[in-house]
Amino acid sequence: MRIYTQNSCNFCKKSKELLQSHNIEYTEINIEESAYGKKFLKDFGYKTVPQIWTDDGAHIGGYEELVEHLSQKRKSSILDSDMNISVMRDAAFYKKPQ
Repeated sequence: MRIYTQNSCNFCKKSKELLQSHNIEYTEINIEESAYGKKFLKDFGYKTVPQIWTDDGAHIGGYEELVEHLSQKRKSSILDSDMNISVMRDAAFYKKPQ
């Protein structure tokens, strides 16, 4: 993930802590230290930080959107896990006699 931040930003800090707690690697671009980062956000009309993107370039948004994104990702992972268990269970149940 890529996260645009600035100094003294509580939501930036919370976003980084949340990513770390989920063991998600990220690249931080501090707009107070990066002219490119500041220009990038300005050119696309973003006026607040944090602004967060996935590795494939999808814009997540800020802290609250990150919380929702990770929640949805977790739910999807749980559903995938449940589906695999159901498929395995059903396959065993419907095993053809030999």
